[in-house]
Amino acid sequence: MQKNILFLLFVLNLNILLAQTETILLLPKPHALKAKVEQKVLPLKAKVGVACMHLETGDTFTFNNEYSFAMQSVYKFPQAIAILSEVDKGNLSLNQGVFVSKEEMHDTWSPLRTEYPEGNMEFSLADLLRYTVSKSDNNTCDVLFRLVGGPQFVNQYFMERNITGMQIQNTEDEMHQDWNLQYTNYCYPYTQIELLKGLLQAKFISDSSSKYLLNLMTNSDNSANRIKKNLPKGTPFAHKTGTAVSGNKELKGTVNDIGIITLPDGSHLLIAILINQLEDSMEKAEALEAQLGKMIYDYYCSRK
Repeated sequence: MQKNILFLLFVLNLNILLAQTETILLLPKPHALKAKVEQKVLPLKAKVGVACMHLETGDTFTFNNEYSFAMQSVYKFPQAIAILSEVDKGNLSLNQGVFVSKEEMHDTWSPLRTEYPEGNMEFSLADLLRYTVSKSDNNTCDVLFRLVGGPQFVNQYFMERNITGMQIQNTEDEMHQDWNLQYTNYCYPYTQIELLKGLLQAKFISDSSSKYLLNLMTNSDNSANRIKKNLPKGTPFAHKTGTAVSGNKELKGTVNDIGIITLPDGSHLLIAILINQLEDSMEKAEALEAQLGKMIYDYYCSRK
């Protein structure tokens, strides 16, 4: 009798063990990039978010996607989409003149202000988009917000298109008045992948406007020391950066880069690397983005 009970207990425990083993085997394997990204990110004193997708196969990887990240000037990318949607509707024209007053020439990062410090001039909408996207001009960004009724217009535009992992609430000038306001303009890493995918597939704006914006992002003066730095020379990369650094150690920095890499076989790698709460130098953050960009590029180039 005792032997039978022991045998039944053995069989029961064996079945439980087999069920647990089967459950473990059914769990998805970690993405091949996970351990490599974790190892690269660990030394940097910052919060780092990564998202990427190989568009043609759909293979996707995210790291720290459960956290939101301040976008800083990365938000000029979705802003440009919303502006170009108004061009598509005929409410705005790339050739129309837009008057920029001297009062709008704030003391901030602004190549336009450097060239035309007195303002009080008319510029085409195409010029304002070029300065905003390709040169990351803060003043022209705020002029574009003025044209469409403020950041809330851009925010609402994407909410209506079910892009929920992003919020745009404040202008560049407002962020410069209050360091913490940058965190009201946030996104999750994968949200940028959704936007980049939508741009390539002309989901948000017309095909001609999508190509126009991709050209602005490809012919960009934005930092070449981030994702682009370690890519093979001549690799097409349409991107937008975002930066906030301060001499005050208590004000932790932001160093971002997002974009579309065209791989040697003509397929597309969508990538977003967002670095917030940076306690190390901007140079260290940029070096990490360059390393991560090349590592992810190599991974997708080696996949069959």
